[in-house]
Amino acid sequence: MSRPSPAEPGQPHASAEPVRRAVVVHSRVHVEAALAVAADLGVPVLLLTAPGAADYAGPGMLLAMLARPAVRQPGADAVAAIDCADAPGRVLAALEAGWKHLLFTGDPAMAARLADACRQGGATLAASRPEALDLALHPDPIAACRAWLRPGAIQGVLKISKQQDRAQHSTSRRPQGKAGCGRQA
Repeated sequence: MSRPSPAEPGQPHASAEPVRRAVVVHSRVHVEAALAVAADLGVPVLLLTAPGAADYAGPGMLLAMLARPAVRQPGADAVAAIDCADAPGRVLAALEAGWKHLLFTGDPAMAARLADACRQGGATLAASRPEALDLALHPDPIAACRAWLRPGAIQGVLKISKQQDRAQHSTSRRPQGKAGCGRQA
């Protein structure tokens, strides 16, 4: 993946950081699909974890899930962001694990303190999720990514709204049943 810039995930930056379309990835297959299509189309992409994924999957495991496919797709211009929901401890754990783009949707006063810690660690903190293609909702991740990421694509054909995204995953924030079995693939 390319070296992240100080811009918030998915947002334009004054230093000509490209606008990245976000893709919510739930598995290595999703990561590989998004990176392959982004490389093929020559477009930048933001790989975004599911809402609250830092809580149930852990920052280290998620970083590892993203790292190996990125090595196999060196032509992909991608950055990754981890969603820490409203858990400040997960933000700090993600920073320690090496994440450079983080999302925190909790208390604004806490967000300000966490944003300062992120800046000191060379990372960025966003307070809301960007519009994104959620690959869990599409049986063919390659086709969905191609439709979502292609230049000139009509934004909204495949995306789901931020509220729908949050509702879709609100029950998947904690594993159910055996340890680790609540993850969606």
